[in-house]
Amino acid sequence: MGKIFSYYLNAFKNSFDFKTGAERSELNWFMAFGFVLWCIASVVIMGICLISVILSPPSASMQVFDIFMSLGFLYMLIHFIPLFSLIKRRFNKVFPDRSVLLFSGFSILWIFQILLTLWMYITIRLIPIENLNAIFIIPLGVLNNFCSILVVLSIIFLMVKK
Repeated sequence: MGKIFSYYLNAFKNSFDFKTGAERSELNWFMAFGFVLWCIASVVIMGICLISVILSPPSASMQVFDIFMSLGFLYMLIHFIPLFSLIKRRFNKVFPDRSVLLFSGFSILWIFQILLTLWMYITIRLIPIENLNAIFIIPLGVLNNFCSILVVLSIIFLMVKK
């Protein structure tokens, strides 16, 4: 367990190192530890949200949604730069000649996906539910999911590529 945690902390220590390479095990253990941490945090947050919805009036559901989204966004912000750096270092190791081009494409896709998520959240928060237009929201959701799938497949590729 100590070695896994050291990979996790090492990613934070090298958050602003975009020039060196990263071994496959660094990315794999960072992702594994981060996933376990995310699962534990999600269960705790969902439990708190569920209890608050049960004990609160029906109007509390949007407040719980806001809390859940805010905590998820905070988790993402904390892990974004270490993971971003780790992915860049992994691109450096796997594709030394094309790492800048491939990482640039990956970065644009990932940032676009994050901006789509924020746009959908703001839209859902600002427009009353009865006025939401599914023709507007559904394509955004599909595009967001498509970007997410491409990002995840890219990370999985970096996790398995020697």
